[in-house]
Amino acid sequence: ENNLFDVEQAIITVRSALATGIDWNELKNIVKQEKKKGNPVANMIHQLKLETNEITLLLSATGDSEAEEINSLPPTSVDIDISLSAYANAQEYYANKKQSADKKQKTIDAIGDALKAAEKKTRNTVKETR
Repeated sequence: ENNLFDVEQAIITVRSALATGIDWNELKNIVKQEKKKGNPVANMIHQLKLETNEITLLLSATGDSEAEEINSLPPTSVDIDISLSAYANAQEYYANKKQSADKKQKTIDAIGDALKAAEKKTRNTVKETR
């Protein structure tokens, strides 16, 4: 959520450029040039995936470049749907993240159950062979 303003700026910038009918390759070249100039919006853009209506942004954990230097966390690569607002993208990102965490926990639980069942079966087999 700390990055909402920056993400919205990137979305608006790319949408505006595309609305002018600019060629995708030309847009990529402009982003490269703006990165060299130190443009903060361009510096966030990691990749343009316009065929899927997405851009990949590098977002800091804090949204504050000074704080990022202090805690030195690497930026996170996040795919942004340019047809959605920054807020809608954030909601989708966190929903996917929660869903992934839930799946991971279910997998861990299933592995634990499988291990318990295997241990029980092994114990029973050992008892039967005695």
